[in-house]
Amino acid sequence: MPIDYKDLKRQAAREFTSSQSLILQISPPKTGEKIQEMFRAHRFRLSSLMWMNLVYEFLCSYDRAPDRAGELRVIKALKPLYLARVVSFIRETLELDHTKSEKKILRQAEVFRSHRHLLVQNLASKTPITPNGSSSKSLSMQ
Repeated sequence: MPIDYKDLKRQAAREFTSSQSLILQISPPKTGEKIQEMFRAHRFRLSSLMWMNLVYEFLCSYDRAPDRAGELRVIKALKPLYLARVVSFIRETLELDHTKSEKKILRQAEVFRSHRHLLVQNLASKTPITPNGSSSKSLSMQ
């Protein structure tokens, strides 16, 4: 199945512009700086660890959203980051055969699995999200 890499980059950049303030509010400060630079330079490089941290932070923000509209805003704000991760993964696996690409996917799944305790602790604490985007028990592993 052909993938239009350049179109994904354009779509990610376009959607980042409309969701930038919420993305930066949810993301830990250092991660937010990296995200801003990544989108400014149009050089999408999101490691599995950074992606896991972002997904977990967004899940906590979704869980703490006051209503359905807030939940939908969080989901919409995650989309440009998801597209950036797809672009990043394409770059990482461009020259790999399908077996090595699949192993990379399994390693990413292991990153999520091995850090799930951070998500569970943060969700259980119901700690309010601070203005800089992280809870007092931040998931960030910068």
